Amino acid sequence: MGWHVHKRNDHDMRQLLLRTALLLLTAAATLAAASANKLYIKSFSIAPGESKVVEVYMVNDTPVRAVEMLVVLPAGLTLSPEQTVLTGRQNGHTLSARLTSKGYRVLAFSTNNTPFRGNDGPLMELTVTADSGFDRSGTIEMSEIIMESESGAPLVEMGRCTCDALWAPAAATPAGGKPDINP
Repeated sequence: MGWHVHKRNDHDMRQLLLRTALLLLTAAATLAAASANKLYIKSFSIAPGESKVVEVYMVNDTPVRAVEMLVVLPAGLTLSPEQTVLTGRQNGHTLSARLTSKGYRVLAFSTNNTPFRGNDGPLMELTVTADSGFDRSGTIEMSEIIMESESGAPLVEMGRCTCDALWAPAAATPAGGKPDINP
């Protein structure tokens, strides 16, 4: 018995390479779609002189044990670091919020390596105040976002998102006293 060698022609090789490339692209797209780890704030309305609790939402397909971000507010809005709190998703986590030269650095972490509870919903609440100089609208930016897995691997690194803060005249507030929220 001898070995039988089958020679492929150029057309067969191109077809094989094309199929392999398509298979790899499909696998990469599936993995990218399956990994939806993100932070966001819904757009909200606020009037000059008003303080508002703004929720930071986290969606995570993978357990997350720590989150860090830089929050930059438009002129006329300030954040109260001492009133920044974690929601029921916390699981023995510690929260730190402080003003830096670039904005507000917010960090939520676990000293015992436990992940946050759940994988969709509000993670923390920021108290934002609009002073009399608030210019009717502005964009809140969360940048330098890092979400860390239980193993310490970054899930999201240096991500960025924005939301709009809009001035709401009294006439725009619906019955019940709650301003419209624009997701």
